[in-house]
Amino acid sequence: MKMLLKQLKFGVFIISVIFMMVIRADSTDYESPRSFIVSDSVYPPEIEILPAELHLDFNQGDFIVKDITILNRGGQALEIYGMRGSCFCANAAIIHSYIVPFSKGTIRLSVNTKNLSDSIQRIDYTIRTNTPDSSKNYRVYLHLLPKDTTAIK
Repeated sequence: MKMLLKQLKFGVFIISVIFMMVIRADSTDYESPRSFIVSDSVYPPEIEILPAELHLDFNQGDFIVKDITILNRGGQALEIYGMRGSCFCANAAIIHSYIVPFSKGTIRLSVNTKNLSDSIQRIDYTIRTNTPDSSKNYRVYLHLLPKDTTAIK
């Protein structure tokens, strides 16, 4: 009787091993149809800046701080690696350096106008990103307001 029981257990074991080898591990009776996701490399990140360019009025010696909105119009996450102004008076703080697809982020621009004396000044910011062209230029136009000569001193 013990011998028959051992043979029966061994037979069940062999059948189980064969069954596991024949049937795929990921298949079930309730298998849902597979859909293939389009690779995100087809839709790379795409940057859009709002407003498209910035026009600011300033008085001599003002410290200007202005936020701009960054939109990611692509299918992959947009990463902002850095930003640099064209003069020493300009600086930028990247508030959101990682922007998921179809979302928005913020960059805070700052300009120290202490040494600016021209009536019209242009500052070009260069934004380094993971977009296909890898950098984007953004222009800020500064307009010096005339001094109020009628003010009482």
